[in-house]
Amino acid sequence: MHHMRLIVLATWICFLVQTVSTQVTLTVNASDTKRPFYEVGLGSNVGIWTHRSYHPASERDPRLVSIAREAGVRIIRFPAGNEADDAWFDRDNSTPWYEGTGSYTRTLRADFLNSVQDFADEIGAELLLVVNAKTDDPQMGADLVQYCNVDNFFNVKYFQIGNEPTLYRDDYEVSPEDFAQRVGRYSDAMKAVDSTIVITAGGAHQPPLIEDWLEPFLQASGTTTNAVTFHYYPLWSGQTSTSHGMYPSIDNLLTFEYEINTSLWHQNGCIRMVNRSLEEFDFGVNHLRDQHSPGAPIGITELSPTAGGGSSADSTFAHAIWAADVIGRVSYYGADFLTQFLLQGNQSYAMIDNDFNIRPVWYAYVMYNRYFGDTMVETVSGDESRITVWASTKESEPGKLYVMVINRDSDDIAATLNINGFEGGQAVARFLSAPSVSSSTGANIDGVEADENAALAEIQGSAVAIAQSSISYTFQGYSVTSLEITDTSSSGDETNAIGVNRSLMPQTSFAVQNQNGMPAAFFRVNQG
Repeated sequence: MHHMRLIVLATWICFLVQTVSTQVTLTVNASDTKRPFYEVGLGSNVGIWTHRSYHPASERDPRLVSIAREAGVRIIRFPAGNEADDAWFDRDNSTPWYEGTGSYTRTLRADFLNSVQDFADEIGAELLLVVNAKTDDPQMGADLVQYCNVDNFFNVKYFQIGNEPTLYRDDYEVSPEDFAQRVGRYSDAMKAVDSTIVITAGGAHQPPLIEDWLEPFLQASGTTTNAVTFHYYPLWSGQTSTSHGMYPSIDNLLTFEYEINTSLWHQNGCIRMVNRSLEEFDFGVNHLRDQHSPGAPIGITELSPTAGGGSSADSTFAHAIWAADVIGRVSYYGADFLTQFLLQGNQSYAMIDNDFNIRPVWYAYVMYNRYFGDTMVETVSGDESRITVWASTKESEPGKLYVMVINRDSDDIAATLNINGFEGGQAVARFLSAPSVSSSTGANIDGVEADENAALAEIQGSAVAIAQSSISYTFQGYSVTSLEITDTSSSGDETNAIGVNRSLMPQTSFAVQNQNGMPAAFFRVNQG
């Protein structure tokens, strides 16, 4: 019997040692400021084809307004996707949107544009207008600027020249150097109408093309390109090899890094490709921008899991987990704006479908809109392959620290969160989860889901103990946790520590200072 007790005791000690050895340390250095959290803005794409939700403005579906506000949409990129490069601009509204004229197959009608601008005004967002560049008609670009900013008072500051020139084919195929010359012609024509606008271009449709396309484009374009953009879809619907990193599976979507296969296209599927494409590679976009267009903002104007039409993984809770990681990651490593693809559509990666059914990814954007600040601070994860931590402060709430923890692993992870440079005395946790990682419905924050009007109630959260600026917490498998930490050492700092609605904060103007001699642009950013 004594021998049996020793065996049980030894087994328990081994289990305890194993448990302690797998404890993860997360660190927040609150006094080490990294960069603004999307200084220009966080937004989404709106398609012409979903016009029934926003056009005419007098009949706009109020659910769309609620969804966009709650998600913190500050930029609307319009028209979305390939249709921008297929459309001509019709001032007279004489052609149905789904038809074209000459070589065009779609129409950007002035009345649709009016309705989108009205929608942007209602939610406090900036309009990013994509101009057809495949057909090479700079005068049409100039006419758009004339219509928006001279004939009307839309004050559109941000114009993207072309959607994905890397995918122009046949008679439209163009080299990066020739496309840079084209962008220059567009810029000259459009700025002759309004010299204050910002021209963004680049449009590589995936990070592996940054070296072969974006670099020679920027070398040729230089300061003509006032903001640098590219797209990121880690998976590809046409990939049939299950061993390839871009095969559209939940496992690939949530994988941090691949240990084998050095091909950039294979690596594109892993989350670390974000770090690499912006910062870690010698040809990362930050470095290219600094060399060729210093001070230009960097934007990812299309972001979703699966290129080529989407996949079954896109509509699942895995998309929400991935988005929560990547939204923070993209900003932390250097992007100034991001427009998710797509706000509404029956495509699997849209936030909502055409019938206004909300997909899980919407809740990830709500988490950042309600429970995150405006300035990112340094964070370190002791096991980034499974768990990620982002943190921020907010200028309007100096006594607050906001921490977002994303567990991409199926297992619960016990962690110690050490906070340096901030005396937190009170913490509140809010928890984004779903029935399973593959669930397409049932995503919720602390059990709360949006109602039939696409409105989300206030979420009180639950208290979490802090001991000497440290929090011990077990993060549930496949989840996103927000920790709102309040410094209670001085009077008044506890006010509104729980349950504050930040979905409709006052607008603030940020100057996007382009140091290449181009005029600065101002974007309305709703700090969330």
